[in-house]
Parts: sequence; C-alpha cells; structure tokens
Amino acid sequence: LIVSASHNPPDDNGIKIVDCSSGKISIAAEKDIEARYYSLRVAPQSESPGRREMLLDAVERYAAIVLAQYPQNMLSGCNIVVDCAEGAMSAIAPRIFERLGAMVVPCAAHGDGRGINRGVGATSPAYISAQTVAHRATIGCAFDGDGDRLIIATRTGKILSGDDLLVYFSEHPRYRETAAVVGTVLVNSAVEKYLAAAGKVLRRVGIGDRAVAESLAADALYGGEPSGHYLFADQGPLSDGLLSALNFLELCVARQSFDWEPIVRYPVKMATIVYAQKKDLTTLPIRSYI
Repeated sequence: LIVSASHNPPDDNGIKIVDCSSGKISIAAEKDIEARYYSLRVAPQSESPGRREMLLDAVERYAAIVLAQYPQNMLSGCNIVVDCAEGAMSAIAPRIFERLGAMVVPCAAHGDGRGINRGVGATSPAYISAQTVAHRATIGCAFDGDGDRLIIATRTGKILSGDDLLVYFSEHPRYRETAAVVGTVLVNSAVEKYLAAAGKVLRRVGIGDRAVAESLAADALYGGEPSGHYLFADQGPLSDGLLSALNFLELCVARQSFDWEPIVRYPVKMATIVYAQKKDLTTLPIRSYI
C-alpha cells in the first residue's frame, strides 16, 4: 500500500495498491475495494488484526538489485543533475548515480514531501532544463514524486520526454531486437514513423502504465507513455523511473554520446468532451465513425 501524491502536489495525496506478483492490482479489484470501503458505516474491528513488517534496509535492498543490473563505474566521468521532485527518489537516485561513478548535482532532494512536484520534477521540465544548463552538466534526469516517471534534459537544455525515449530505447543493445514497441493511444503518431524506419511497429493500448505492462510480450520488449512512464519486460511489471534513467544512460554510454535531439512531432490538439455516459470507443458502430 503506497501513500503517494504520484505526480501531483502534496494536497492530492492518495494511495496505490500493488500485489506481490503482477504489479498494480486490477481495475476490477480497485472498484471492489472502493465499494466495500464506502459501504462501511463504522471502522471495522477484528479480533485478529494484521501485522506489519518494517524493512529498515529497504533502500539498500533496492540499491543492490538496481546496481547488479549495470556495469561498475558505467557513469564514470559524467556530471549528472538529478531532480528528485522532493519525493521518493531523494533518498536513492543520487546515491545510485554516484555508486556508478557519476558526479551528481542533486536538486529538489530534501525528501520530506512538503514541496513534492511543486515547480520541480518530471511535470515541470523547465526546472531540470535550467539546472542542467546552469551546472554545465553532461545530462539531467528528472523524476516525479513517486519516482515512476522520467524526463531527460540534454546539456543544451532540450527536453526528451516519453515520445522521444520510446523511439530512442529501440537503439539500446538489450531492446534493439524488439519487433514492436507498446505505447498508449496518446503517443504521438510521429513515433510510429520513426519506429517504422527502424523496422518496428507501435502497438497501441489504452491509457495507463497498467495497460502497457499487460501488453509487453516476447516480441514487444518495452513500452511507455508520453508522460514518461516506461516499462521493460526484463525488469518487472511496474514503471521505475530510476531503471528507465539508467537504461537510457547505458544507451548513451554504448553510443559514446549524450547528445540527443527531440523527435519532430506531428501537431496535436487535446480537447475535453463532456458526455452523459461513458462508452467503449473501440466497439462498433462508434469505431466506424472515428
């Protein structure tokens, strides 16, 4: 059970629930829990309450798992600005980058949660852009409050977000053989063009990293969303911003360059439509009208 504002400011704290095997619980399970909760009139009592177990070494356990996946001193000689969004990555991301040999400039890393996502982090790219340029860094990495999103700032301050990295991860040595890349319906159509040029297809799914996770397969080794969620079939069923960052930095090291350009996107206009009843737009006859 995770108490988290996710990518929102602290006033919007909520919860996320994961199980021990498949990541986030299903939407059906979420609705069942909500229905049971709102049906309560008084707090439930139990003669045999549950128990809690404190993992005092949780950070070190996680660090060991992460570090085992990358070469020692992989980031030697790199100067990296790390924007932790005043959230979960404050306690771990700068430390991991340093252990891999990087010189680190931590930003928004107090970790007390009070300023989480307020003008910092992956939802405020101007901040990591300015900090990366100001510190003359090799590259900048920005996470969101709960650490499952990532955006990148180049040394010149250009921002690489979800669409960009969905294209560039196809060049990673571990993922270049993938035949398909999973992306949500919000992924810019330009991504399809770039992937097609590399002989790959974009497999579109519904919105949310849960939908991406459920669609990863033997021929679709990674996927993600424009917001900066990425999932990798060989690294578990949840989006982890730190693993995403390290995978991208590993690609930079492999190609011996940290200089990237954002892809050229097609113009997009987002609109909010008010409706009385939600319907599945993928079913007929609605689909034929779109």
